[in-house]
Amino acid sequence: MRTFGSIVEDRSARRRSARRKYLSDALDHYEKETGLLPLNSDQKWTLPSSMYFAGTLFTTIGYGDMACETTAGRIFTVIYSCIGIPIMLITLNDLGESLLSIY
Repeated sequence: MRTFGSIVEDRSARRRSARRKYLSDALDHYEKETGLLPLNSDQKWTLPSSMYFAGTLFTTIGYGDMACETTAGRIFTVIYSCIGIPIMLITLNDLGESLLSIY
């Protein structure tokens, strides 16, 4: 098994396809050795996953583990966040004022 450094420095791996193959093999080996399941890009949207996506988007945390792949999805996400982030800020401000008045 090749290390990441040897893949990057290898002259034969300068081509994109060769580098991609080496890195894919290394990732498969890592997943097999650690017992991790490979990422599934064909996951369906569920209510909890959509709420998680919206929460990380609106709070601008943006872990990056869920992202749109299509151009239309990315455009919709930008528009969705332009509406959702101000609403989240207003909600957090109101929550803060409510907690301040209680204590």
